[in-house]
This record gives sequence, C-alpha cells and structure tokens, in this order.
Amino acid sequence: WERPTFHPLSFGPRCIRVHGPVPDIVITDVTSAHTRRKVLEGTVNRILLKVQAGERETCHDLKFSVTCSNSMSYTEDGPNGPEPKAPIDKAEPIPAPKRVPMLVEQDASMTSHVITDEGYSLPAEWKPLGGESGQGSENVVSPITSKLESGKTAYFSFDVFRPMPLLPKVAAASDDVSCWTHYNVKLSYKQGRPARRADTAGEAGDGDPITCEMDGSVMWCSPLSARFIVVDDGAQKAYPSGSRHPSNIVPDDQNNTNNAGAYNSFSNDVGNNSGEAVAVDGEQIKVRCSLQADEAKDGLAVEVQKVSFEVSNPLYATVSCWKHCAGLC
Repeated sequence: WERPTFHPLSFGPRCIRVHGPVPDIVITDVTSAHTRRKVLEGTVNRILLKVQAGERETCHDLKFSVTCSNSMSYTEDGPNGPEPKAPIDKAEPIPAPKRVPMLVEQDASMTSHVITDEGYSLPAEWKPLGGESGQGSENVVSPITSKLESGKTAYFSFDVFRPMPLLPKVAAASDDVSCWTHYNVKLSYKQGRPARRADTAGEAGDGDPITCEMDGSVMWCSPLSARFIVVDDGAQKAYPSGSRHPSNIVPDDQNNTNNAGAYNSFSNDVGNNSGEAVAVDGEQIKVRCSLQADEAKDGLAVEVQKVSFEVSNPLYATVSCWKHCAGLC
C-alpha cells in the first residue's frame, strides 16, 4: 500500500483492515406486518417474505431453508402486535404445546391425508416439511431466483399449520398462555459486487458465498369464538316451578356466592361463555349463540359454511361448526 500525499504519517499507522464478504441484503416479513404476528388454527397459513438486494451487490443462486420450534408463553401487547412475555423467576414451567404446529408443504400427488403422531389430520395434499415432525431442516433448500440485481426485490414464502382441537373449549382469559411458533430463515447466495476491479472479477466467478439469517415468531389464534345467552329471562327465574315457597328458591351464584346449591346464570360479560339455566320438565329454553371472528380486525378472515347441532348425550347437546378459514397470504 502506497501512502497518498494527503494522508500524513501523523494520522496514524499505515495499514488496511480487510473484511470478508458482508451481506447487504434486507429481509422483510410482509405477512406479520399485516396480521400483527397472528395465524389461525385449522388452516394452512402462508408467511410471505420479501428480500431486497443491496445497492452494492448482485445476488446469484439465491435460495433459502427454514426451521421452527414451538412453545407456550404468556403474551403481552407490543408496538407491532402480541409478543411472548419473559417468564417470571422461579415460576412453574409451562408445558410444551399440544397439537404441535408444523411447517408444511403441498404435494398434489398425495392420495390420502397425513395423520400426525397425536392423531390429527393434515389438509388434503399437504405434508410435513423436513420430516414427520414438520420442524423443517437446513438441508431442505428451496430456490428463490437465479439472479437478483442491485436494489431489486424478490418474494418467497413458507407455510405453517396447527390442527384445531377435537373438542370445543371455553374462551381463555387474557392472561392465559398462548402457543407460539418461532421460525428461523437462512438465506444463501453468491455475492457479486459491480464495483469490483475488472482484473479480479473473473477470479470470483458469480461471487463470494454468503449466508444470512432472519428470526420471527407468530402466535396461534382460534378462528372463531362463541357466546351463548338465554333469550327468555323466564328460564332464569328464582322459582322455576312457579311455587314461591322458600324451599323452592334457586339462588343465582353470581349474586350469592356462599350458597352451595346455587347455579351460575349466563353472564352479560362477552368473555364469559359459560352459564346455567334453571327450568322445570317440559319448559322450553331459547338459547342464542353468537359467533365472532376476533382476529378479523388483523386481516384474518373466516367464512362459516355450515352450522349444525349434534346430540351426543340425551342430557347435553353440542354445537359443531364446519368452517373454512383463510389467512392473509
């Protein structure tokens, strides 16, 4: 290295630090920006990512691999959506999630459904990615583009799935744990530099090998919530048989929590889906069920195709909903 005339020795030693190739590419999660990191259970969710080459590089043979892990965590609101809350010291460990989420890929040649180790069925023509566990693999590489010019963009995606529960569950409180999937995307390409000296450009071929990674997380949500209320207030009267003798009174547990024989009437609280109605034999009770797509405000749409009533026991009846859920892709 020859010291230039404008660089006097008083500025410091005459040396050059030579760095290895540095990735200048930018990766952006497009889907999470619109859905606030939320995905729906029971349907395949597509995570769309955008890559943009740096102004001083061209990307050759651009490809990616993805892996994931799952956890149950308390959730708190963040500026860009819900975020996993850090565990409290000495807190009881949270068990691993059931209905394990997985990475999936489409295979049109499949003739039967894939059944998971827990007994759940994957959608038709879909199978786990990177093995039966569906946690992905760094060895499963997918191409993005053969060449990406400086400053240009390209898009790629991967898919995740979590089965719906076999039985309905009561709505969880705001401080209950949620299921999270944490994914790691690894990009690899050959970096060409347009500003490279002409006499050394041929030595590198298409460029120097580069790898870079991106981490992200999504929270699994139920596509629908249901609320049941008794339409006829007469069914919740204190004297269901009509006789006002004190021995016939049935107190409401919401107003009298100390009575062991009391019942818990339907509440007006939107978050409370449980309740009991008191009636005599032969009396008709009208119950209204309202379905709500809680995550529609975050771009996750739900289409209800059919609602039917199934009697599983002479004393109880359950409502089953066949629904088609479509996330933002």
